[in-house]
Amino acid sequence: MRFKRPISGGKARDGGANRPASGAGGTLQSDHRLVEGVLQQIEAIADLLPSLPPAETLEVIVESLRYRLPAHCLHEEEELLRSDAPEFAPALALLRQEHVDNEWIAAELAEAFEDCISTGRAACPEALGRLARQYFVLMRRHMAWEELIAARMDKLSTQDDQS
Repeated sequence: MRFKRPISGGKARDGGANRPASGAGGTLQSDHRLVEGVLQQIEAIADLLPSLPPAETLEVIVESLRYRLPAHCLHEEEELLRSDAPEFAPALALLRQEHVDNEWIAAELAEAFEDCISTGRAACPEALGRLARQYFVLMRRHMAWEELIAARMDKLSTQDDQS
């Protein structure tokens, strides 16, 4: 592996063109359902190793890891997880940092999948499986925590509206 820096450096390179198709009425939970679909594919690959799915399947996952998921994170930061409430500042700063950290792991995983595409095999199936599992476990934990923070933000917003 070459250990390249993530493509977006924390920002989606495509200007949001690959943003999850949640539309204007999208919610964090609906976006997360789309992300969960990618995570399920990655988990299935980890379970399948040392066998690999067709290269086309890996290419779609690489596209998601390099572009769609960073665009989702940017969408969260810009639209879904915004608050001026000072009590949420530390949590939102941590979420942003986790997005950057997760993107590094996603870039490493994408690179490993690209190596599989070019060689037709996993050079070290056990290592690839561990990397894939690390990524989908971290992402699932991260998304659950985001939803908890969003619920707290909604609760505060509802209380403010009732005052």
